[in-house]
Amino acid sequence: MKQIVMAATVCAAVALGSIGCKSQPKAEPLPPPPTTMEVSVLRAQYTKAFPAAKLGTVAVVLDDQPYMTVEDIDTTDMRSGDLLTVIDASETVIAYGTVEKVISPTSVAAKFDAGARRPLVGDVAVKF
Repeated sequence: MKQIVMAATVCAAVALGSIGCKSQPKAEPLPPPPTTMEVSVLRAQYTKAFPAAKLGTVAVVLDDQPYMTVEDIDTTDMRSGDLLTVIDASETVIAYGTVEKVISPTSVAAKFDAGARRPLVGDVAVKF
């Protein structure tokens, strides 16, 4: 009798385990940041469509804090508090940022709020 109870317990555990152990769907791979050529094309397109727009590339993203550095962006009229939109190679908005400090004529430090994902080095930041 003990063996029957033990076998029933093992069968029940296996059955319950197989119900709760469904494999999770695989996450879609993240689109890669734009290439240098794609950034040049985006810069030309955005400048034509939005003459006041300024584009740069994400150069540094801190691992443990929501801060990034954007380089190759004209900071002539930029100020602390200006808003940035971060996009990937397919122009999908992935995050929003706020300029914290203008570092140089071509770079800013910004705090971001991750949307679809955290910004990656090479993503494009746009100030409209």
